[in-house]
Amino acid sequence: MAECRAFPEGDLFPYVFPVCGYANIAIANPTQSAHAREQILKLINLAIPSVTQLVKPPSGALDKLVNYQDHAVYLGQLNIALGYYRLIGGDDRFEPIHERVTHTLHDALVATDYKPLWSYPHASWPFDTVPCLLSLKLRDHCQGTNQYGHAIEQHLQWVRKNATDPQTGLPYSQLDSMGAADHELPRGCDISLRLMLMPYLDAQYADVLYQNYISKYWRRLGPCGGFSEWPRGIDKFSDMDSGPIFLGIGMAATGFGVGSASAMGDVRRERLFSAELRLARASVLVATNVTRIMNIFTKNSLPSGVNFSPEYFTGFLFGDVCLFHAASWHPWPSVSNTL
Repeated sequence: MAECRAFPEGDLFPYVFPVCGYANIAIANPTQSAHAREQILKLINLAIPSVTQLVKPPSGALDKLVNYQDHAVYLGQLNIALGYYRLIGGDDRFEPIHERVTHTLHDALVATDYKPLWSYPHASWPFDTVPCLLSLKLRDHCQGTNQYGHAIEQHLQWVRKNATDPQTGLPYSQLDSMGAADHELPRGCDISLRLMLMPYLDAQYADVLYQNYISKYWRRLGPCGGFSEWPRGIDKFSDMDSGPIFLGIGMAATGFGVGSASAMGDVRRERLFSAELRLARASVLVATNVTRIMNIFTKNSLPSGVNFSPEYFTGFLFGDVCLFHAASWHPWPSVSNTL
């Protein structure tokens, strides 16, 4: 918490992102399932107090949740973690919370005519509804049902019709206070992370988005490459969401892009990213210094107080959390073969 509290959702993502990573490891290698469940159990127990404190359910109990309290970020991400625990053979100790949060998110989507949910009471970023949808899909997947498929389909249709930038063919990254797109250009950090999740929701739509993304956001720098935070030819600000932007390539967009390339079966970019990661592993100290230098030259887009250390692959803990989430991506097993 001390190292991550300066980041947005620094009391949430360091717990739920590794849950996805451990689950993916277990799916890829079932011999690791027991270890993964043990780690996931610790992480969920760390995440629940943060979510409870923010959402403030009745009696301080998430299994008594009445409505989502305009907190799609925390509830959606926690619900993914609960679903992954069950996916790899976890017991039913979290079932009352899992069931209640799932129903609450679904009811919120229905009540808003399937528009994006509020990320927080004061703001809405369309991406934050995607993890909510994924948590519904994961619940259905684990139970072998299709109870939430209609809600998922209706929301994605709304985004295609009402919140897609005609210039890039990608979803807008922010909505105004009235729930309408404010026409901020789609951001690479948003789209890369979104594309890690989208194949589970609508594979054909995900493929369209990915091709548009490559067309507008992919950049090559000699033998290396990565995704930009903004469309090609446009250079705007960097911030804590984007991380440093160096020669047009966004740190968050490219880090999560490792996962989106895997999710989309993009073998060519998977190999490129794999080579870049091997290079970074071979020279962690160099990579750490590069991260520090990038941050200096991109107007300190990482929070003050972030300590760079060679003990972390990316140079800092939050970066490692995000990369673990992305680099471990693996498709879910079929329902009949659920671990």
